[in-house]
Amino acid sequence: MHLRKIKKQKEEVLMQDCYSQDKDGNELTLMDTIIVDAKDLSDIAYDNINLNKVKEFFGQVLTEEEQYIIKKRFGIFGCERKTQFDIAEKLNISRSYVSRIEARALKKLRKAIQSTEDKKNIGKRLT
Repeated sequence: MHLRKIKKQKEEVLMQDCYSQDKDGNELTLMDTIIVDAKDLSDIAYDNINLNKVKEFFGQVLTEEEQYIIKKRFGIFGCERKTQFDIAEKLNISRSYVSRIEARALKKLRKAIQSTEDKKNIGKRLT
């Protein structure tokens, strides 16, 4: 029984266990390694907020072709990320045309997001 218990625990990793040393000889734990810098965390949160804004306007302002290209180019909505070349082959169009559609779609999304931000800021100033 004791050997089975030890075998199960052998695969467990504790956050406080030392697994290496830094160049100064200090012990490094898993906890030290995975702690995210506050700046990185705020960047991640900012990116998530922007992705939510994109999702909000995605179906409203983009054509089906633009939606397909943006989903594939950026790997959003569960799609695998693809190159412009791959998308062009799939749609049987040129890579440069994919690039133009992508640019147009991103411009539409930026404009939609910016207009809502402007409306929110005007509302805040009026209250």
